[in-house]
Amino acid sequence: MVVAINNDAEVIAPLSSDRAAQARAVERLDPWSTTALHDAVIATLDRLEPENGRQALVVFSDGTDRYSRATAGEVIARARRSTALIYPIAFGKQRPPFLAELASATGGRSFLLKDARELDATLATIARELRFQYLLGYAPRQSIEPGTHEWRSIRVALRNGGGGVRVRARDGYTTD
Repeated sequence: MVVAINNDAEVIAPLSSDRAAQARAVERLDPWSTTALHDAVIATLDRLEPENGRQALVVFSDGTDRYSRATAGEVIARARRSTALIYPIAFGKQRPPFLAELASATGGRSFLLKDARELDATLATIARELRFQYLLGYAPRQSIEPGTHEWRSIRVALRNGGGGVRVRARDGYTTD
């Protein structure tokens, strides 16, 4: 799915496996406009939520929000309730803290590109990471009260250093 962001979030190519149609939608984008980034991330996560399977959201942005009704804190809270991994790609001289926090909260990873020629390699890195994911489950010691929507922090670590393996995981979850 391709979502264009201006003062609203608009789906310009539906969720499908038709990569050519998605590429054409991206080619038609005009990068100069207002940016309701916070609202667009929330709207996209809402749109992805009912879909089956693994979910990832790649966000191209300078990290600056203009005109959103939602705050950065509301976006982070919504992202934590989502199952989607978020991979923000920022263009510029420094990585916006909001984008780094958004990636960290979801188990994704943020990128800073100083040159657009780095984009293909960055997208290949994201695709490779998505192919080599594992889903771990566990039963918490403390029982979950239905309907509480309580935040529970978690930490995933490897014993004995992991032999060069790197773990990137969400920092917690919200109970149902």
